[in-house]
Amino acid sequence: MLIKLFYPYIPSVSSSLRELMEIHGNIEDPLPNLSMQGVQKNYLISLFMDLIDKLSSIKTAQHLKKHDMVSIFITSNPDFLKFTKSNEDLLKKVLHAEEILYFTHNEKYPSGYSTEEIIDIVIGLKVMTKEVSSSSLSTLQKQLIQKEEYLQHTKLVLQSLTSNWSDSELITQKKEEISSLKEEIEDLTLQINKLKIS
Repeated sequence: MLIKLFYPYIPSVSSSLRELMEIHGNIEDPLPNLSMQGVQKNYLISLFMDLIDKLSSIKTAQHLKKHDMVSIFITSNPDFLKFTKSNEDLLKKVLHAEEILYFTHNEKYPSGYSTEEIIDIVIGLKVMTKEVSSSSLSTLQKQLIQKEEYLQHTKLVLQSLTSNWSDSELITQKKEEISSLKEEIEDLTLQINKLKIS
């Protein structure tokens, strides 16, 4: 069927393929019940899935987590943009997109996005930055200082318990507490650094 479909556009290739595959019958006979609308819809769905896959790859390449909010844009022909808009909820859910911008080929798309091309479609993605108040930064810094002080205190308590041959269960409990505090401090430090950068 594909050979018949492509025959008007690439007759020599189609004829060669027919001979190689030993297909008989007249190649110019009409195609049996071929719905071009069905072919078009399947093509749009396939392209849409490629778009999601590429945008997910960009998000992964930027070391973003699934829950990180992003802004995306799509530059394409009006038909594909219409199809994409009708499936916008899926895009927002899968990519955690807070903003989706649509542009036709003749429109200029924004800068500052990581971009990819799929055939004649240009897509872009960037992380959404939230406005950060100086008070939230100072609150996190205070929490970090408190956690670091408590960590030092817990380490001293553990040293004392170890040197006095205290109950092993109590020593294990303090070690777990220290490990948990270190993780919390690491997380707070990361949050503070992110806020300073944005």
